[in-house]
This record gives sequence, C-alpha cells and structure tokens, in this order.
Amino acid sequence: MSDSDLAAVVDACREKTLTSGDQGLFKDEKMKSFFGEYYGVSEGNRVRSRDAGWVCAQRRVGRALGWLHSKYSGGDGDDKVDVPDYLMVVDDDTYVDLVDVMSYLEKEAEKKKGEGGRMWIIPFPIAYGGFGTILNKAAIRQLSEPIVCNNSGTTNQNVVAICAQIKADRVGEASMFQDGMTVFELFYKYSATKDFCMHSDWLLGYILEYYIDQHPSSLMEEGDHDHTLIGMKTYPTCGNITVATGAVRPCTQFSDTCHNQQPKDMEVLAMLSFVQSPVCPVSREL
Repeated sequence: MSDSDLAAVVDACREKTLTSGDQGLFKDEKMKSFFGEYYGVSEGNRVRSRDAGWVCAQRRVGRALGWLHSKYSGGDGDDKVDVPDYLMVVDDDTYVDLVDVMSYLEKEAEKKKGEGGRMWIIPFPIAYGGFGTILNKAAIRQLSEPIVCNNSGTTNQNVVAICAQIKADRVGEASMFQDGMTVFELFYKYSATKDFCMHSDWLLGYILEYYIDQHPSSLMEEGDHDHTLIGMKTYPTCGNITVATGAVRPCTQFSDTCHNQQPKDMEVLAMLSFVQSPVCPVSREL
C-alpha cells in the first residue's frame, strides 16, 4: 500500500464519510465519534495509522469469520466441523491456563452477564486482542445460523432481533446482507470492503454486543439489554508484560492468562500449572 493510499483510507475512516461502492455512511453518531477519535490508535495510545501493515492486519479476524462460517454453518463432507464447547480467538504469544479459565467461565455462566460498566465514549465493549476472546457453543450456533429477514411470519425471536440490527445499519453492514447469510458470513464480507475501518478487536466487540442474544424490544435503547462480552479485567489474575502500554503487570505462577510471552516463558508457566494440578503426583507429595 502506498503512502497516499494509506492516508486516503485512514482519512476516510476518521471522517466516517465512506461512500465507496454501496457501503454508505455510518448512521450512528456514537460510532462516528468513536471512529473519528480512535481509528488508527492502538493500546497505549500508540498511533498506528502510518503503518500499512498494521492497518491491513486488522482484516484478519474478518477473514477468520469466513472460515468459521464454512466450518460451522452446516456444510457437507470433510468441511463440516462440530460446534465446540468453546472457541478461543487468541494471540499466539499468549499463555492460557485452560483449566482455570474453563472453571472461571463455568462460574460466570451462572451469573447475570453485563454487570460491568462502559465508558460513555465507547459504543460497544471492546474485546481483548492479545488476551483473547472466548465464544461458547450457544454464541457460535447463533453466529452460524442462516438469517432470513424477508419472512414476516417467523417466530424465531433471535432472527427478528438480528434483522432489526441489520436494519439499524450502524456501521454500514445492511447493504451487504442477503437473506440466508449467517452473521459470520455477513461480517466476513464486511471485512473485505475497500475502506474497512474496524480494528480487529472492534469487529468482535461490535458483533458480540449487537448480534448475540438480543431481544427486539430493547435493540434501540442503550443499556436496556445485557452485554454479552464479559471483560477480562474480572479474571481472578492475569499478567501482561508489554512495552505497548508502558505498564508492567508481571505474570505469576497463578496467572490464568499471560500475554506477550516467549515460548520458553510459556513452557515455564505450563509446567507450574501442571505441578499445581490436584492430579499431579508431585503436588500430592508436596
């Protein structure tokens, strides 16, 4: 990407006057404000809008949604994959203690979701790219279910709710929707647009906020519905040693997740987790 092409993309995303093809304008004022302020800015307020590689890399999650659509939407033959209990979208330099994380998720499933507040400027909760985002089986099934909006007689409330979200067209997705698409497929297509203005984390956060477990009566009222994204700040412990933020939150042997790690670091943490396991012979002897 040339410097001039990069500047054109960034300027369009910040101004939110997208008119390329049939995409149209962002209609939601909070979206316009948020994108205008933060597009091209990553963790630690680092300005990444001059980095063509970083800008292009934000499409990766959208491309992954297309792959997930092919695996979970009911295809035939070898491409068909059973829906797992959990799907983790996580960076390759992140250590995850699966036993502790699964225990945490099981406990959270019993609680009311969305108890944490949001900053007013952010129109949807933002997923953690490094630490990762975890989807449960119910979420995967909803995202891989074909949606037909041209059916006034449907009694499927989830479909009705999703169709209302598409009609709201907050970020210009409505023009790309065709009956029979899944949500995975819709946002795979969305991420392929010329002027794609989502950070990869934003795309996941937007989908989870507006396209999972919604109810038609509360779609248009901010705060009336439960937020489906549980923030990782609620984890019992998490560590992160990174130059991006300038903050040092060192990982410990009790960390459930640990971002920005080298392979040797992961090996050490994995061994520590194994030793602490109640089924480990060493731990029983200790």
